[in-house]
Amino acid sequence: MPLLSLLDTRAKPKGSRDPLGFESIWMGLGRKLIGNLTTITGSTENFAVAILGFKWAHDHVSALKPVPDAPHKEIREYFLKYEQLAAYLRHDSKSDILGISRVKDRLAQAKPITLGLKASQQILSNQASYGLWGLYSSASRASGLVSGGDRTPTELGLEIAHLIEERMGTLVTQLKSAIDQASPLDFAQLTEWQSDFIAGIRDTSAQEKLFDALIQGPKDHQVQRQLWAEVQEWLPLSTSEDGYQVLAEYLSTRSKNETIRHLAQAITETERILVLANQLFTLGRQSGNKNLSDLEHLANEHVDASSLPHSLSIELTESQRTQLSPFFTAAQNRDWKAAFLALVKMNDDIMKDRDGAPWIRIEGNQKLSVRVADETTRLLPIEELPTAWNYDYFLNSLLKIVNQSAPVTHG
Repeated sequence: MPLLSLLDTRAKPKGSRDPLGFESIWMGLGRKLIGNLTTITGSTENFAVAILGFKWAHDHVSALKPVPDAPHKEIREYFLKYEQLAAYLRHDSKSDILGISRVKDRLAQAKPITLGLKASQQILSNQASYGLWGLYSSASRASGLVSGGDRTPTELGLEIAHLIEERMGTLVTQLKSAIDQASPLDFAQLTEWQSDFIAGIRDTSAQEKLFDALIQGPKDHQVQRQLWAEVQEWLPLSTSEDGYQVLAEYLSTRSKNETIRHLAQAITETERILVLANQLFTLGRQSGNKNLSDLEHLANEHVDASSLPHSLSIELTESQRTQLSPFFTAAQNRDWKAAFLALVKMNDDIMKDRDGAPWIRIEGNQKLSVRVADETTRLLPIEELPTAWNYDYFLNSLLKIVNQSAPVTHG
């Protein structure tokens, strides 16, 4: 089976901070298909590292005498030190490591490496938020690997962690001692430990159980559990260039499951609306001090309504349909002035909810006053609008999991 090309730079528009409130729309639709993964949880190896760390952190706190009054703090702090050690052990492997830039810089400088909570020791600007503790916890909970705010491993999570430990053997004790020590880590020792640690988190049996948990999703999410059968039928038909966009199109037309087909249709149709809206709003952000009439003329060159669906999907919530309806109706009628004004109003409403100022205002003389300009985003060629995607609906993460696990789990 060919490796899939899954990294799409347009998964979220460059420079975007969701000025039109589209995140809740695409995430809402995506969650109906995939209930556990997020846009950044596509590494099975990172899941393995996280689960092992959650177990060790709980083991550490359980062994403390007396038991601390604030176990959550102790668990989190131990995990952060563990994550640092794991990153140093994986630094030159082909792994998707959060914080790899700082890890490589420190190793290149050949300075003493210590584990801890100081800014100089953390591998990310806010490791608790942007590392495995923060970014992989919700997906781990939704996949039935951990539970609660302390990331307590479930029976399945413990089973996977035990498989990893068995593969590591005596290295487990050595690594736990290294996490507890205050003195700098010896680089030669890290090098000696590296291969056994990586072999442990890549253990075939552990990866198989991880794959099953991640691909099946939450136990009560029947759609995702049925989705895997559809993905398996698509994989032999895919090419090395196919990613989540092609999968979504396939599901929308060829899925044997009516619910999945209907949801995929809702996703593909809604994406046509969101891509067009982003294109027009970006055009406005690049048109500061121009008049609405100028923008209308430019819109005829850069936007096209031919790929819009006939109606808004019933899978959208009532509030989402209300949000999109003014733009959608105007765009269907090729009234680009009205469509742009609808986006300006949408942005104003979104920013008010966030206690912020709108990015674009229309002055009394019909001139665009752009507060947050965009001079770097490339406008899509008009002929690409019918096929371009801005959002991935969590399908990209699903396929990354499939792609990584394919040699181990399904040939």
